[in-house]
Amino acid sequence: LSSAWAYYSLNDYSNASELANRVISLDKNNADAKNILKNVEEMQTSAMLQDAIALYEKADYKTALSALNTYLSKQTNDEYGLYYKGLTLDELKKNNDAVKIYKSIISKNPNFAEAYYSLAVDLDNMENYKDAVANYEKFVSLKNGQNDDMTKFSTARIKELKEYLASLKK
Repeated sequence: LSSAWAYYSLNDYSNASELANRVISLDKNNADAKNILKNVEEMQTSAMLQDAIALYEKADYKTALSALNTYLSKQTNDEYGLYYKGLTLDELKKNNDAVKIYKSIISKNPNFAEAYYSLAVDLDNMENYKDAVANYEKFVSLKNGQNDDMTKFSTARIKELKEYLASLKK
């Protein structure tokens, strides 16, 4: 079992898992071996998400979407994974699907600011300006005075859209 932990500490999850499984085959109730397997699975799952994000950042969106779907089959409610799936769908011009994901994230975590921003951008692009304004405003309120590029853009866009919507009422 100490060899399994040694492999685990060296990030050699395949050998760590193999040795832990051998121990479990001899002693089905071995808590340490089960713990190793649990840790290995968590590390492999985390690596799956990081690999998918790397594919997204390389603009390999189709492969990233496939990797995210595989990851989300194991971690179905992971907000971060879902968020990247939404971003990937946006890049693949599947905005309606991305909107559904952002709304799903928000329904589970109403404080996920970036989901509001991404939803607002999609709604804005779909010319659903009233709902876009509401989501930009929610994003800005959650950012609580931060002055990053997304917040600056959102604040400017709120002003532009409100002026445009007001001009339609005249």
